[in-house]
Amino acid sequence: MADESCSRCKDLKTARSEIQTLKKWHNEELKNRLKTVTEAWEQKTQTLQKSYQILEEERRKLSQKLEAARKKHQELQRKNKELTEQITKIKSERQEELEYYKKIEAESKAKDNLLEQKDKKLNSEKSRNDYLSKKVETLKEMPGRIYNYSKDF
Repeated sequence: MADESCSRCKDLKTARSEIQTLKKWHNEELKNRLKTVTEAWEQKTQTLQKSYQILEEERRKLSQKLEAARKKHQELQRKNKELTEQITKIKSERQEELEYYKKIEAESKAKDNLLEQKDKKLNSEKSRNDYLSKKVETLKEMPGRIYNYSKDF
């Protein structure tokens, strides 16, 4: 029986030795795989970091462009407001001028009408004066008339 146990012991020792060899090989294989995965992960991480830095730089540039566009937009809005105010002021002035010209035109028409009426009255008086002058001439030319200038004129 001792031989059997020794033979079993040898088998066990051999099995143990094989298991330890397999464990070492397995551990080495795991270390190699872990190293490969870690290197790949580090490379991907570096690539992602570079991509992130590039994107971050693009974001920063776009932010600057956006800020510049906002400032330009505000400036254009301010100029638009100024121009709108100027247009409103000019329209108001033009409206006042138009009203003034209408007033002047109305006054001018009223003065023209008054002058026309005075002209008619003057023409009427002139016609009457002419008529009276002719009458006086006619009376002066009448035979037998004695002129008393102080009374006639």
